[in-house]
Amino acid sequence: MNSLPFSLGRLLFCVAAYGAALAVVALLVGKALPFPEVTNMGSKFRHFAAQRDQFDVLFVGSSQFFHQIIPGQFDREVGAATGRAVRSFNFGVPGMWSPESFHLLRKVLALRPAHLRWVVVELMDIDTRASEATGATQRLALWHDWRHTAMVLARIVEQPGSWRDKSGIVGAHVALWARRFVNHGQGSEWIVGKMRKNNYGKLKKNDWVDERGYFPGKANSIKGEARAAYLRQLERMKSAGPPPPMGPALSRAVGEIGAAIRAAGATPIFVSCPTVDPRMRFDAPAGEPEIWRLNDPARFPELFDPEVRYDDIHLTPAGGALFTRLLAERFAERFSAHR
Repeated sequence: MNSLPFSLGRLLFCVAAYGAALAVVALLVGKALPFPEVTNMGSKFRHFAAQRDQFDVLFVGSSQFFHQIIPGQFDREVGAATGRAVRSFNFGVPGMWSPESFHLLRKVLALRPAHLRWVVVELMDIDTRASEATGATQRLALWHDWRHTAMVLARIVEQPGSWRDKSGIVGAHVALWARRFVNHGQGSEWIVGKMRKNNYGKLKKNDWVDERGYFPGKANSIKGEARAAYLRQLERMKSAGPPPPMGPALSRAVGEIGAAIRAAGATPIFVSCPTVDPRMRFDAPAGEPEIWRLNDPARFPELFDPEVRYDDIHLTPAGGALFTRLLAERFAERFSAHR
């Protein structure tokens, strides 16, 4: 008697072959796609790509970099202190925590900027939030490749709580990985990319262009109840004692992205921005990569003055100029020692 035409073995073989073919096609298509037009990021990536060989200092971080690091001022002050010209670019993107910032930075390094020598990265904890908090957006799915999904899952595992509590957020990140893996919703980006002369396209009008990536935040200092709440949080931060150590997942991630920066021929520096957010309060070990902690109100009280802040996280333009000056002074010292 002949065997059944669709035996279990044949079925499993067909499923495995289909999965393998899907994986190969997805990987090839993913490599051919242009950088997507995600809000606050796509046009900035294309702008940097078109001018990548003009910069030797790159800042990568969240809105705390976007609104608080002024490239023109930074370049002037470093040049005056060291006698050597530098040209910097602010690749700050609002809401960009790690591992999204690490994913974007790897994309930027893949452009092979010819003269890039220093990469300053905002040091933030790994953001474990997923679709239930932010929506399953194209931007959120973009960074969920193998490496960075594993990074966020490792951070979830080491956090306190039961597996029952963690299962929902783990499932959300795995779903975002699957969406990115099959390039869901990327067809229009591919068509537009092929219609252009290159994958970077034309730059849309952006207010940050003339300032090399910087855009000032609100000018009015924090007032009323928001000010009172900020001052209470600041006092709790001052009396909380030494910050806890950096978690293992973040420590590994920082080491890996630092190695990627060095492999690109640049020196990595990580900077903690001045904020009272307890999620950003952790001790950074000395050594490599180098970490500058500017989120210490005891050492940098001027950055925590409510008169130079428009909320509990961000500095006003005057505060941004102060933050930029402190960065430039520290950079000039480090630059001279490195040279």
